[in-house]
Amino acid sequence: MSIRTLGTAAVLLLTAACAVNPATGRRELMLVSEEQEITLGRESDPAIVAQFGLVDDPALEFYVVPPARLGPADRSIGAEA
Repeated sequence: MSIRTLGTAAVLLLTAACAVNPATGRRELMLVSEEQEITLGRESDPAIVAQFGLVDDPALEFYVVPPARLGPADRSIGAEA
């Protein structure tokens, strides 16, 4: 196989592995599918919670989660902070 053929194959494989990142809206190289990423997160969650615990702080949640992603009833949480 020539170097040109290998280069073409590599470009085609990388192009096929690109997907739109829902967070940025840009095409990016994805090494795992969205379903695999969700599964990994769900499997890792108990260990992460056990190690670090959970924080119940509405003002902090308001800071971390953009108000546009909160429900209408939650948009006032942390607004006074």
